[in-house]
Amino acid sequence: MTVTTLMACVILLFNDYEKLTYKKIISLLVEDCVATGDNSEAINILESHILGMCNPRKAQVLIKSNTKKPTLAPDEILCMNEKFTNKTIKFTCVPMSTSSIDETLRINLEKQVRNERAMIVDAKLVKILKANKKLNESELLSRLKGLNLNWKPTDEEILMRLKDSLIDDKEWVEEK
Repeated sequence: MTVTTLMACVILLFNDYEKLTYKKIISLLVEDCVATGDNSEAINILESHILGMCNPRKAQVLIKSNTKKPTLAPDEILCMNEKFTNKTIKFTCVPMSTSSIDETLRINLEKQVRNERAMIVDAKLVKILKANKKLNESELLSRLKGLNLNWKPTDEEILMRLKDSLIDDKEWVEEK
């Protein structure tokens, strides 16, 4: 059985306890390990790992008291599935994705993509402007859109990058 380190820690807790509440697992794993700061991200990660082991479609290593809801309540009772079997010799338990983790990852990913695209547009603008000392706005936009990029930047994005980054901040380009 292939599991993450956190899943293995949860499974090992059941060597000492027959049944555990989700709140008790949090107190044993998260609060003892993460002494300072906000534990909410660690708790969300723990929840996704436990739900991955409770998934009846994949590998139901743990059984939770309320099988109808795909979330864990603090008073939810968890126990090992004594009847668990798997047809394959090797199998993997993967964490389930929770919406709060997905949302934060999506926001961070969008921010990284915006920053990377801004740098690409800046670099392409500088390259075009170095090759052509004087260009009007429409020629600049048509040349940039003629380049083979992975996405199609809008005119507003290009002009915003030109004004904000190259004219105002770095003063690489003069506006006439």
